[in-house]
Amino acid sequence: MGLENNKNIKDFLDNIIIHIKNKDVHNEVKMEFESHILEIVYEFIDNGLSEEKAIEEAIKRMGNPKKIGERLNKVHKPRPDYITIFLTIGLLSIGVLAMYSLMKSDLVSKGMIYKNILSAMLGGIVGIGIYKFDYRKIKKYSYQIYGITFLIVLLTRVFGYKTNGVDTISNSVSLLITMIFLISLSGIIQLLDLSKIKNIIILTILSIIPILALMAIPNATMALFYIFTVNIIFFMSKPPKKYKLGVILIELLGIITVFLKILSTPHLKDRLLAFMPGLFRSMFDHPGTYIQTQSMKLLDNATLFGQNIGQSNIEINILRTDLIFTSIAYSLGWIMAMVSLVVIVAFLVRNFVLVFKVKDNFGKLITASIVSMLSLQFIATILYSIGLSPLTFGLPFISVGGMNVLINCIMIGILSSVYRRKTLVSV
Repeated sequence: MGLENNKNIKDFLDNIIIHIKNKDVHNEVKMEFESHILEIVYEFIDNGLSEEKAIEEAIKRMGNPKKIGERLNKVHKPRPDYITIFLTIGLLSIGVLAMYSLMKSDLVSKGMIYKNILSAMLGGIVGIGIYKFDYRKIKKYSYQIYGITFLIVLLTRVFGYKTNGVDTISNSVSLLITMIFLISLSGIIQLLDLSKIKNIIILTILSIIPILALMAIPNATMALFYIFTVNIIFFMSKPPKKYKLGVILIELLGIITVFLKILSTPHLKDRLLAFMPGLFRSMFDHPGTYIQTQSMKLLDNATLFGQNIGQSNIEINILRTDLIFTSIAYSLGWIMAMVSLVVIVAFLVRNFVLVFKVKDNFGKLITASIVSMLSLQFIATILYSIGLSPLTFGLPFISVGGMNVLINCIMIGILSSVYRRKTLVSV
């Protein structure tokens, strides 16, 4: 029988972990203390003690297992990141307040407000379940998750609905699909040996497929968000130099695919040309985007404490989704708009900090993916409102849309699951 299976050592380790309530850390604690004990045992054996006596002395040197377990229980007590949760609640509250102000202008119904609140509550319940689940267990199923997600995309092409005559699915579903692709790729990166050319080619192909899938939906904005985020997780995984060629290929093919799709889709082409400098717009005889022009007029006329936005010429649905920041500035006033920006910046900075607190590489890549996707939604939508971006998606937790609120709350649940286990490395 090897020393690793010695009954006295196993009993000592069991007496430690019995006092640690967080089961996620049991294996790691066992491995760490077993390693220390064996190191001491071999030292004693080298000094002439018998194996049995060496084990006995090594265990004595470690100390009282109950006291060790109680101390580690305090250290490894699972805690969510209360700052992120507090800021998320702040964003949700801003969203409810914005919807209430729009309701007074007959732009939002009570039903929509209730839908967002119920979605946030459901998202919170699902998020708590995800928080308690050990995210590391899904890494070994990364290929299967990737395959199922791709199958879902194919099904949406068959059963999707049409918008302006084009087969499409909602932004919310696109966001969910993109996040699942990114999480599965984060696991695949950890499972593959990237020192081998074959695996580099496999991962490159797997990374390009989601771009094509998102363009087939179609959702050019989400495709660009994906390209940006997948490059972040690739470089965070510290790939070999050979793999960087694959990353460059993904960028080139992805960007070319997105822009070809944009140029072949009238409303996307209009949005892109409107964002170009005046010289390029004149070449295409394009005046600029009406929506952004109207948005900036509203912002120019916004006051400190807000006013009725009901007389705006902008489509109602856009005011409560893509231009929700404009709606907040105009209907609630610049003071509330600035408060919203402060909360958003604090939320993004806090989540950016979380990325570097996670030790597990799989968890770090998941955290980076979620933080990137949330950041891009906030940044693109606010810049779109002030005419500095051709992309928009809606502000997470704030824009009207129950499904979008639900999915973003689930993303916070995943973040919390990773943060709870930030000091752990493997299952």
